[in-house]
Amino acid sequence: MAVIISREFVIPSQSGGGSASNFIVFTITTGSNSSTYRAEQGMTWGQWCNSSYNPGYYSIRDGYVISSSGYSVETYDTERLVSESNVIISGGVYYTPMV
Repeated sequence: MAVIISREFVIPSQSGGGSASNFIVFTITTGSNSSTYRAEQGMTWGQWCNSSYNPGYYSIRDGYVISSSGYSVETYDTERLVSESNVIISGGVYYTPMV
């Protein structure tokens, strides 16, 4: 039986961002750990990686989102690499494969 450990990073409104209704949440799973993050609605991955919403675990390399462990971030349903120009999906589930 797999155990999922979830961490939620709650970050107050930043840099003049609007009300809480302008925020979305999404999840990134790595192995058996799952973390929920916040972003502004319509924010791209490139914007998010370079913002204070990113706790520092993710960056852009060659146009794609990479975890601090060096693994790519992929969409959970289609297993496609997440590019910096992709808009973050509200309620989206992403993962970093551990090969």
